[in-house]
Parts: sequence; C-alpha cells; structure tokens
Amino acid sequence: MDQYELLCLMRYENEPEGTLPPSLSVVTDAIQKHHGSIVSQDDWGVRRLAYPVDHQTTGHYVLFVIRLEHTAIKPLTSTLALHSVLLRHQLVDYVKPAPRRPLQEPQTTPATQPAPSARVTVPAQPRAPINAEELDKTIDEMLEEKVL
Repeated sequence: MDQYELLCLMRYENEPEGTLPPSLSVVTDAIQKHHGSIVSQDDWGVRRLAYPVDHQTTGHYVLFVIRLEHTAIKPLTSTLALHSVLLRHQLVDYVKPAPRRPLQEPQTTPATQPAPSARVTVPAQPRAPINAEELDKTIDEMLEEKVL
C-alpha cells in the first residue's frame, strides 16, 4: 500500500468554529470502501474561496494522509466526485516532509579576509568636475570603441 494525500473542500454548513463538518463521514466511508486506511487527518478549517464554486463562497478544508492500493485510486476519485457535499478534492502522492534543521547563527567573516573581487572600489581621490563638452567627447569616444 502506498501513501497519498487527499485534500477535500467540503460545503460549509454553518457548523461551529473548531468542529469537523458532518459530511466528513462521506469521505471516510469512501476510503474504507476501497480498502484504504486513514493515517492522519488535519482540519484546516473554514476559509473563504478565491472564486465561487457551486455558488459557495466559503468551504471547509480537510487534509487526509491515507494508505491505499494503487489500483484503488481511480475508483476512489470517481466515488468522491459523485458526492455533492464535496466541492473539490485532490489526491496526490505523499511526500514525507524533510526534517527542519535548527537555525544557525550567521557566521562572521574575519577582518583579515580579502574582499571579493566583484566589489566596486571607490577611487581614493574624487575626480575634478567635468564640463558638458568634455563629457560629450568622452561619451562619443566610448561609443566608437569596438566591443567584443
């Protein structure tokens, strides 16, 4: 048996905040009907939809991690598509999240380390002001140079 994530968007039926929707049994029954098992269930709560789905502007999200035979994927998704309590559902392969690494303190570089060569250096002495004619002449010379 392989593990999959099943995200279900269910109709919001004005259930109290923090409670699971009563239509959740439809999904759990469908998973068990196709010889699957629920590893974990995460209630994401009621959220506003980006656009109306079946004239609904809010929906209740629930994420399942399930174990299921590969041959039962298509029948399960077909069964879930028939139920009107589900606005949308998506079944994808489960990828175990990588463990989080602890935050590390930024390493300080020693003052004796040379600066990278890509840095722009500021000339030691400021240049003398240039008039408009000299500036035009310099720009014309730069434009006439051959570029590789």
